[in-house]
Amino acid sequence: MKRRPTLTASRRLAACLFFGVVFSGCAVGRAIQRDYNNTVYGTADAENYARIVQSWVNSDINRLIQAWGPPSSQYTMPNGDVMYTWLRVGGTLVTASYDQYIDAIRARSVTYWCKTTFTTDTNNVIRRALSEGNACRSHK
Repeated sequence: MKRRPTLTASRRLAACLFFGVVFSGCAVGRAIQRDYNNTVYGTADAENYARIVQSWVNSDINRLIQAWGPPSSQYTMPNGDVMYTWLRVGGTLVTASYDQYIDAIRARSVTYWCKTTFTTDTNNVIRRALSEGNACRSHK
């Protein structure tokens, strides 16, 4: 009767980590495309968000505040223009993988955020709009 070779404890641990990461990789890949509200977003949503933000240019800031709620911060510039900023910070996704060649676990994290700033002139008319971040998407 032929005996099967046995795995050492470290190889068993490495195999468990490897298969755990491989099989959880499918779920992690999908999780990266979700924000903290569990809503799928991507490039199309980011482009749509940019269009929505730009559509407010030449509008009264009071209409925007009524639609979006109060800003996270505002700053009055020396020339009298005002910058209104909305900042959203979502959850953090942590991923880990085992590298058998260096016998180490590598981890990384991503925090989801979006900062949108509108600049108004002295007549409260929005003149510029800018959004940045990895979670800027249209709200439904």
